[in-house]
Amino acid sequence: MFRIICSLILIGFFSVSGVSHAQVINEYTIHKTLTPIEINGDLSEQEWEAAVLTERFVLYVDGAATELNTQAKMLWDDTYLYIAYICEDP
Repeated sequence: MFRIICSLILIGFFSVSGVSHAQVINEYTIHKTLTPIEINGDLSEQEWEAAVLTERFVLYVDGAATELNTQAKMLWDDTYLYIAYICEDP
């Protein structure tokens, strides 16, 4: 397994209305899959079930929670980094 920084990386500070905001950079552990992942949108495979779910995504500008929930799961193998997004959509 390896570690990857999976967040919006902001170098320095972002200014909104004269106020500086530093972005928090989250770090996630991404597990290596030993079997090939079939790209089909089905996250019920054992590998996806074991993958760690990220925190809820936030707005880039101010870090506030998005109106609709979006999260992700990630896996990797010797060739690819797999990212599955779980998105709330009315």
